[in-house]
Amino acid sequence: MRFSGNTVVITGGSGGIGLATALRFAKEGATVVIIARDEGRLAVAERLIGGNGIAIAVDVTKCR
Repeated sequence: MRFSGNTVVITGGSGGIGLATALRFAKEGATVVIIARDEGRLAVAERLIGGNGIAIAVDVTKCR
């Protein structure tokens, strides 16, 4: 539990390398905030991460 008490934010966390990274941080005890565009994929990723995961649907190309 090297990251217990820490929070990490991962963009593109609903799949691929982003999801793999999120899962690893969660396994190490971090609270993981994943950000991506697709709400359906985010919901699946959040369930995979478990209680340490928070999913936020955002399209960063539309942020000001």
